[in-house]
Amino acid sequence: RSVAGMRRACSCAFAPLVVERGCNAPVGGTGDDPSSRIDVQTQRRFALSRTRSLRARTGFMIMTLNEKINKGSARASSHSSARAASSDDSRVVGDDRSSRMMTMMMISRRQALISAVAGVTAAAASAVCSDSQTALAMNGLVMFPLTQALSNNYILVHAGQSRADKRGVVSTNPVNKISVDLHGLTPIGVRQADLIASAIKPRVDAGNDVWIWPSQNIACLETSDILAYRLALNQSRVVPEFAFLDARGLGAYEGRAWADIQQNLLANDTQDSSIRPPPGEDGTPNESMEDVFVRVRQLISKTETQYTGADIVFIAPDSFTLAALETSLLAQPLTDYANHLFKLGEVREVQPVIVTPPPRQTLPL
Repeated sequence: RSVAGMRRACSCAFAPLVVERGCNAPVGGTGDDPSSRIDVQTQRRFALSRTRSLRARTGFMIMTLNEKINKGSARASSHSSARAASSDDSRVVGDDRSSRMMTMMMISRRQALISAVAGVTAAAASAVCSDSQTALAMNGLVMFPLTQALSNNYILVHAGQSRADKRGVVSTNPVNKISVDLHGLTPIGVRQADLIASAIKPRVDAGNDVWIWPSQNIACLETSDILAYRLALNQSRVVPEFAFLDARGLGAYEGRAWADIQQNLLANDTQDSSIRPPPGEDGTPNESMEDVFVRVRQLISKTETQYTGADIVFIAPDSFTLAALETSLLAQPLTDYANHLFKLGEVREVQPVIVTPPPRQTLPL
């Protein structure tokens, strides 16, 4: 690359000299006196001879550069062979060093950087993927049972009584969650929201960092509005959650009376937390308790990465969502969630249970 550049530089440098000094430009004198001019052929011969001299000098420099490069390569080869002949141990070291030297001479800087980055990336990926729990934790996903303390305090709240609760019918279709006719608070629900505010007020008075996360269900939104008003919290402290706090979808049970389905539903859930209700035809999702657990784990993972040292109030429209979260925080199986069901307007602060992780298995040295 250096030789080619020198050739191009020399050709560009000599071309103007030949053009300027090889025509009728005067070498001396004023140029108006014919006697002071040199013959045109003499000027051309002078320019050509000077150009040949410069080109010969450039060719000698190029040859010298090539000889130095060849001598350097030969010196590196002789050095590696001499070290290889010293002893068995030194032969291994010499071969390794000479091979690395020759490799560095052969590959370009770009290839070296690409190889280095690829090696570091592969090492990091293998280290992270060696432990699935560690990989998930690095991505911000909270793993259950908990092996370390959470960054925030969590208060679980069942919204006040809604009109659907008063009628005792199942209403879990997400399409209807903003319907005031179905999920608006009753007068009893409003009084329950006032009691919820009284239970949380000491935290606000103590100067705690309180945040309210209600479901988009209209009963939860109305409950959160009452809390914000009673506690004198700015509306920026109310963060509506669009999906993770929704009521558990009960599929074909939609529109039926709670009294008719509750016993059968609990029997299936306590037998296997992956059993789903029968699917319906109106678009209502049919979720198992494991499906609900996935939602609440994503919810608490989000708040754990967003806040530190805060008091977070989750307001849900049903008891299944809150029971799944509390059961997981207490390191209990999901099939036991029936022991953690919430009443309308109930408030609970969860004290998470920290489990000591089992010792990691390592290969013997």
